Amino acid sequence: MAIYILVISISMLSYILTIIALQKINIKKQAVSRRLSQIAKENKEVRAEININKQDKLKKIFSFLDFKFLDNLADELSMSGIPLRIEEYLAIWFLLCIGIPAFAVFFGAKLLVTLALFIIGFSIPIVIIKLKKSKRASLFNKQLVDAMAIICNCLRTGFSFQTAMESVAK
Repeated sequence: MAIYILVISISMLSYILTIIALQKINIKKQAVSRRLSQIAKENKEVRAEININKQDKLKKIFSFLDFKFLDNLADELSMSGIPLRIEEYLAIWFLLCIGIPAFAVFFGAKLLVTLALFIIGFSIPIVIIKLKKSKRASLFNKQLVDAMAIICNCLRTGFSFQTAMESVAK
């Protein structure tokens, strides 16, 4: 009988120690999860600051350009559907103008080849914007006729203009 009491008391003791250990582990997990959430918040703030700093640096680099030119370029980018900011587009343009010819000079290209690469690098971004803009405008013009027909049919049947616009959007 004494052995049964000893076994039961040992099992009860081990059960209590297991519960205490699990609670300590749970407390540590909660502390770790709180710390991870703090780190995630700090990380988001740091990323936001880094993005703002990058944008400021790009704006400082291209600050010598005329604001009218930058506004026109922003309009051209939005009309062409290119999802780039002005600073990013100008950085790419600069790399194409200077980077490719410099790379060619590094490998021993002649002056005429370097000049041709500069002209190509200078003109490619402009041509791409113009092509995308004209393609987007022609697509809009093709869809405009269908959209007007749908709006007219909806208005004839008695729907409101807002409902007609929703049906065009579908």
